[in-house]
Amino acid sequence: MYVSFVLPHWFLAGKCHKFNPEVDEFGAGEMPLLLDLMEQRLEEIVSDPTNFVDKEFMMSVFDTIKLNSPSFDEYMKYLLENKKSKNLDDTEEFVRIKQFVDELFDPQDETNQQTTELTIEFGTVAAKAWLDEFCKTGSGKNTYKYLRSADGESAYDKFEKEELDKFIWKQATNNPSEEGWGIASGEYFGKTTILGGNTAAIAMAKYNKPFHIDHKYPQNNGWFHKLPYELQRALLAMAIHLWKLVRLEERRKINLQSEYKRIEREQKFNVKILAASEKYMKHVVFCTSINQVAGGLQVHKQDPSFTLCHLIPKS
Repeated sequence: MYVSFVLPHWFLAGKCHKFNPEVDEFGAGEMPLLLDLMEQRLEEIVSDPTNFVDKEFMMSVFDTIKLNSPSFDEYMKYLLENKKSKNLDDTEEFVRIKQFVDELFDPQDETNQQTTELTIEFGTVAAKAWLDEFCKTGSGKNTYKYLRSADGESAYDKFEKEELDKFIWKQATNNPSEEGWGIASGEYFGKTTILGGNTAAIAMAKYNKPFHIDHKYPQNNGWFHKLPYELQRALLAMAIHLWKLVRLEERRKINLQSEYKRIEREQKFNVKILAASEKYMKHVVFCTSINQVAGGLQVHKQDPSFTLCHLIPKS
């Protein structure tokens, strides 16, 4: 399932906003179609479990999309011919995905041959679990809203082509909200001296990729390369001139923050000392009162092993 379902799905979800609409008839608006295709194949696995170990069946889940998307077709060829993955037993650093696929559907290893029936059983369980989890209206997941089988409100067949075209160049993932936070976290926790504002600025610059160059599709170049040459030089000159001043200001503010934290720690420490002193004085007064009332002050002086702490209540 990882090679048949997951990897192609990841690629389409993560890269469809970069597809050229003149040749690739697939965008974020077509993502519900992936769910329909997967649901259909999973149901066929449940009805005939041997499909799970049928190479032609499992490796053709998204063939209808390949026919209309040269970019996806190119990726699938790369995936099945050239893509490498780390080998879990460390006998080789990397192994081609093709080797995994060949062994999956035509096992040569004796252990793999003996576990074919178990693999079929596990595959059927996984298919049923996926259908129950994502395709039923009462499962708590919203996936069913995108399925034609459930007559979902956002199913693929509910939109006309003009509406789907609005999703061209749009991302199909939540990267716009998540990736920026991920980059900012890496910058903030990876550096010992950086301000929050500067962290946000660096994260946004890395996310928006203003200096990115796409030789295949120049329209995807970062905004910096779309500026007039003179303006590019002016911006670079200003950055070179200001970076030292920015770092000095950053250091000054960090020093102010460090001093504030030092004063705050001292104040908290003084509060604890004052509270401890008051508690100690209360105990001294209590012990003295007990000694005086009992007339035991002289007695205690004659017993070196006795201290006032013996009279302090444990509570």
